[in-house]
Amino acid sequence: MRRWLLLALLLALALPGVAAAAVPCTPGGAPLPAVPTWEAVNGFPLGERQATNAEIERYVAAVDAASDRVDAGIAGRSVDGRALPVVHVGAPEHVTPAGRRRIGARARALRDARPGTPRVRPDDTAIVWIAAGVHGNEPSATDAHMRILYDLASTTDCARTVRLDRLLTVLFPLQNPDGRVLGQRTNGYRFDLNRDWFARTQPETRVKIDLLERYPPIAFVDGHEQAGDGAFFPPNADPIHHEIPDGPLRQINAVYGPALRAAMDAAGRDYTNYTTYDLFFMGFGDTVPTTLYGAAGMTFEKGGQDVYPAKVQEHGLLADTVLAVAAQGRTALLREWAAQWTAARRQGARGVLEPNVVVQPTNTVRFPVPRERVYAHVLRAGRHAADVAVLAQRLRTVGVEVLRLRGPLRTRMRALGAPRATTVTLPAGTYVVPMDQSRKHWVQALLADDAHVPFPYFYDVSGWSNPLLMGLDGGVLHAPLRAADRRLLRPVGVGASPAPSLPAAPAYAVDADALESLRLVLALQRAGVTVRRASAPFRDRGRRHRRGTAIVAGGSTTRALLRRGAGRHHTAVTALSTASPAGAAPVTVPTPKVAVLRDPTGTVGDTTVPDVGLPLGGPGAAAALAPSEGWVRWLLERELGVDVVRVAETELGTLASRGITTLVVPDAALGAPTLTALGLRAVQDFVRAGGTYVGLRAQGLGVAQAAGLTSARTVAAPRGFQVPGVSIAVRVDDRSPVTWGLGGRSWVFNTGDPIVERGSSRGREAVAYAPAGALVISGYAEGTEVLAGTPVVLDERFGAGRAVIFTVDAAFRGSVEGTERMLANAVLAPPGLGARARPRTATPRVPVRPELVARTVGAAAGATDAVVRVGPADEARLRAAVRTLDLGPAARVTA
Repeated sequence: MRRWLLLALLLALALPGVAAAAVPCTPGGAPLPAVPTWEAVNGFPLGERQATNAEIERYVAAVDAASDRVDAGIAGRSVDGRALPVVHVGAPEHVTPAGRRRIGARARALRDARPGTPRVRPDDTAIVWIAAGVHGNEPSATDAHMRILYDLASTTDCARTVRLDRLLTVLFPLQNPDGRVLGQRTNGYRFDLNRDWFARTQPETRVKIDLLERYPPIAFVDGHEQAGDGAFFPPNADPIHHEIPDGPLRQINAVYGPALRAAMDAAGRDYTNYTTYDLFFMGFGDTVPTTLYGAAGMTFEKGGQDVYPAKVQEHGLLADTVLAVAAQGRTALLREWAAQWTAARRQGARGVLEPNVVVQPTNTVRFPVPRERVYAHVLRAGRHAADVAVLAQRLRTVGVEVLRLRGPLRTRMRALGAPRATTVTLPAGTYVVPMDQSRKHWVQALLADDAHVPFPYFYDVSGWSNPLLMGLDGGVLHAPLRAADRRLLRPVGVGASPAPSLPAAPAYAVDADALESLRLVLALQRAGVTVRRASAPFRDRGRRHRRGTAIVAGGSTTRALLRRGAGRHHTAVTALSTASPAGAAPVTVPTPKVAVLRDPTGTVGDTTVPDVGLPLGGPGAAAALAPSEGWVRWLLERELGVDVVRVAETELGTLASRGITTLVVPDAALGAPTLTALGLRAVQDFVRAGGTYVGLRAQGLGVAQAAGLTSARTVAAPRGFQVPGVSIAVRVDDRSPVTWGLGGRSWVFNTGDPIVERGSSRGREAVAYAPAGALVISGYAEGTEVLAGTPVVLDERFGAGRAVIFTVDAAFRGSVEGTERMLANAVLAPPGLGARARPRTATPRVPVRPELVARTVGAAAGATDAVVRVGPADEARLRAAVRTLDLGPAARVTA
């Protein structure tokens, strides 16, 4: 530790031109004795072992109480209720509430870049964020930042007090307190918080974004651990997203990077640059701070297999170096930070997109950004209007200007996924997101229908267009917005939509073609309101209502609930002339109670991309349930308020007695293990008696196939098939309750998911990939021709129940509203209605050990054939097992 402090001190002293500090100081002064050391508070040297959450919080509170340079608090709570501490450090006048408001307001004004915004002053305070622990099994950076806290709070050395004068440092040491306690990468709901930045599904992420909006930084450090024992810091690997602003990219590579290398070289530490970690996907703790906040966003990795004291020392050295560089270059860095916002406005006004670049010396741009002028993004509100409003709010809450048409606008627009623009008339109510604004880079990065990767390497997914993930309609304007056009536009505010004025009526129709609208439907159910849904489109008072529209009886209580809920959920509610509209054929929606099958395997990290944090079984690793299960439970429990229970295979026989209406089988962590014979039989019995089975991706499909619930056959992926997370165009048949109101063109998110084809029964292909020639893909993929026309969502009747199979993960990371609304529909679907019947000759396929055949085949006798998959060596055992059963003279075993 002493060696690190000496090297960091030498680095700071080597920086020229350190001015006299306003904070009282002495060259080489000793630390203030009133500020407690870590050991004095917690009883052991910092870095000797991993600190607990309680020890981190205890030390923060002790330093906060002892120093007027520190103001600490609880920014929010995790999904499991644990504290998310935040620490503001700086000169005493910086960290008071009034001081923080002043500094934050000044930074926000510079970021907005409105006409008349004053230029950066030499005495402006810059903001720097030092964050850690987003992955709970990567703990060392959090501990290291406690030393940063002590140094800033206790120093009297003029070479260091300059950091207090010039910077407001925000320490966010426990981004994932649940994961740290559980020893796992993800949070309490198995979400990887370093993939959640744009969607902001988790409270931990929302708290962080809210703070960043108040205190936008010029630099953002995100501390991690990786495999091995070496370190990584930028420059990053390619690809770099083309809308990463030039200023912060230059600072990362040419200002901070060289200083970090010098510090690590002086310390004799091993490290790499240009490896593994790109700056592309807009869900990381470096890309989002860089693109949305204009910061020099930097991921710091330290090998998890090194000894713990070394990990703490190196993370401390890297963070300390960033603070030294930011303080020394404060005014120049802040001016460049402020200038990028004005430049973004000018780019947007001209419709200019940034070009693709590469940073690794040996790489070249293979895929340039198309030559296209984009003056605005358009979100049509004719379908899924409530989800469109949710996306508009996602933009507004980070300062993006969003407008809405008050009347029709004739213009040139290229629709999402289309090759060229056409002349269109956009109706009133359409959302328009202009590009001539300071958040231009973020708007393009989030809303573009392709990320335009320059170089085919992916640390994560290759596409994340928010309109496509949400299954929305829209496009980009190829014509500038004229003064006359702007008079048709009104700004969209932050918050709920206005509450509708509802007259008394026999019944009300509630639009239910959006995930946000289904939240309202389920809220009504929880309030005791009987909800019916139209199984066919209908008209009332001259207005057409879609299939799937929710219908609720009138009454003062229901009317009050609707008025409050419609605005909160941005959902259209219409008074009906009758409680039973002609042609609607309404069916009562059952109140769902869902069982989610526990993942029988365990792993660390996200199953859809390599976990290159700590290796399985490495330091700090612990078994965690597959993310798919957590994603499903988050959607159903937290987002929709559905009653959910987790069940093991041994509990599947109790579903009916517990009042379960739906069994969800999520994807598995390690492949797709099927259930035992008894488990498969229990699933069959549950569905045959009227239950709904919902299977997701490989395991959900595999269990359904083994249990004979689906006739779909899996097709082997062809050689060269590569799908690193892309949105793909699909066709939706809305005759299934799973897709009521969702008919037409949409999109699903594919991460190399199973490919299936129709079996002996066609089933109801509720969703299928678009045919060849229309198979538009957002992102980088190869070999996808095989997907054309194949099923994505199947809805088949089995006995009195139904089986709904998603070949994709319908709740992927909680950010795919386009399929999440289908999953919600599946949970609400009446048993069997609208599904295509399975033939009576269906054969449940039961892959089990031969000695378990008696329990399965005997129980199934008289129902259907049983197909048992065994290896050649087990055939004799299988025949012997069957001979022990009393199956009647017609029973036989055929190979």
